[in-house]
Amino acid sequence: MKKFLLSIFTVLLSITLSAQISITSDDIVGAGKVVLEAIDTLPSPSITPGPAGPDQTWDFSALSVDYVDTMWFANPDWTPYYEHFPAANLAAMRIFNNELDSAEMYIYFEKNEDEFAIVGMALEMEQIGFVILPFIPKETIAEFPVEYLNSSTNDFEQLIEIENPLSPGDSVRIKISTTKSVEVDAWGSITIPLGTFNSLRVSETRIQIDSIWVQLSGSWMFFEETIDTTYNYSWWTDDDAAGFVLATLNYEQDTKVVTEATFLKASPYNNIEENRNSVFVNVYPNPVSSNINFSFEDNTEGVIEFFDFTGRNIKEIQLNNVQEVIINISEYPAGIYLYSIIGKNGNIILSGKICKE
Repeated sequence: MKKFLLSIFTVLLSITLSAQISITSDDIVGAGKVVLEAIDTLPSPSITPGPAGPDQTWDFSALSVDYVDTMWFANPDWTPYYEHFPAANLAAMRIFNNELDSAEMYIYFEKNEDEFAIVGMALEMEQIGFVILPFIPKETIAEFPVEYLNSSTNDFEQLIEIENPLSPGDSVRIKISTTKSVEVDAWGSITIPLGTFNSLRVSETRIQIDSIWVQLSGSWMFFEETIDTTYNYSWWTDDDAAGFVLATLNYEQDTKVVTEATFLKASPYNNIEENRNSVFVNVYPNPVSSNINFSFEDNTEGVIEFFDFTGRNIKEIQLNNVQEVIINISEYPAGIYLYSIIGKNGNIILSGKICKE
């Protein structure tokens, strides 16, 4: 009987300890890091959020990459719009790398031991340029520590006023009012192409009301109001290999069908400064005018990704068990380019910069 009770106690203790994963400010990336997020626009039917509760297992290894978004984290005063957001102590430049739509966005955060929040952003809009969007008061992404069964509700607004590039309106005013409700409703183990992680799952319901006014001949007239409700689950971890959200699934509330998935493509790596692990790679010549060589000590599988200095992904070369690859970059204009060599396990083998003459 004593042995049986001890076994039960051991199992209960194991479950309790496993549930104690919590996310703190230290688990979120800081300035100088680059985050690559892959987007699967048509996830496999096998990708489902599953039930709430403890000790869950999520297998999202079937996620595929349709395009990649890049987030470059930096000190706010290194970015062009920081003066609009004096409360920010972290910024990120986001490059949307969809072939059909490429835009830039600067996001300004407040990150401290109590919370991680968005205080505003500068968004590039077609025919207009960058528009400043302060969040009033701010959008809370996480309240620390993030733990199982935590919940909260966050209300915030954005007010945009822009000159209308299309007649007959003189300008347009848009008020975006958002109510975001979140709950940490599950914990367990999640597998994505990058690897397997202990994680917390956050359920989010977002109700957004867009109100639009148009100015005609100096007078403001109400135009329309739309209400949209969206649902997603996101998975967070305290694993040092992550530093950002592991995966996010957008889904339909009625059917629970996943409509889009975003997931961490590789471990965040250092911006500009070279990041090298134990695998030997020789990259030459540098500077280069046409062909650049990547020579590996052993046969290597993975991918080489090239970025321009804004962070836009311009080229990907698959490594299929090769020891050397020669890449022609003569088509690109002179300047500084960045590269990342990502192994088949998703880890960064090497990242650095090259000078194209």
